[in-house]
Amino acid sequence: MLDVEQNGEAYYIYPDNLKGYYLNRPDDAFKIMRELGLGITNSDIRKIDVGEIE
Repeated sequence: MLDVEQNGEAYYIYPDNLKGYYLNRPDDAFKIMRELGLGITNSDIRKIDVGEIE
């Protein structure tokens, strides 16, 4: 999620508790995503339609 009102901060919203985690520096962002990221299977990602921007 991006908060564009202030300084364009980025947050990861953890689905289990709906808490937002601030993705400050790249190292912080990678740590949060490694620890909290749920991931996706190949079969699930293939269910997402591919579109084109005109």
